[in-house]
Amino acid sequence: MAIIPIFDPIEVEILVNNQPVTEYSDPDTDDDAFDQVERQVTKYIEAKTGATFTVRYKIATTVRLFHGDVDLVMCVYIDDKYMDAHVISRTSMQRDIVTTLTGHRYTAPTGQWFELSFSFNQVSIGG
Repeated sequence: MAIIPIFDPIEVEILVNNQPVTEYSDPDTDDDAFDQVERQVTKYIEAKTGATFTVRYKIATTVRLFHGDVDLVMCVYIDDKYMDAHVISRTSMQRDIVTTLTGHRYTAPTGQWFELSFSFNQVSIGG
């Protein structure tokens, strides 16, 4: 699970069949390296083509923000593409929060909402 050190304890996991998958760090960087500029942690997982997955994040009540009067926004990007975001108010942080995202939600031109399950595409190597 990726843990963002400046906001410990916020944890993010990828689940397949409701089970967390094994995460790997980039062997060319420090293990669990935190990018101070982008304020993110990058992890890699084994992806099986066609398998569906979910993204789960947990925010413990012990999380401390830089200012006590701010809310927290959790944005989820997959392959550098925006998928979803949630605003978590400071008042809701009085209890542990667990959120699971099952897919990308969007609005069709008709105004109807849809959700496409997250799934792994075939990986292309080389070019």
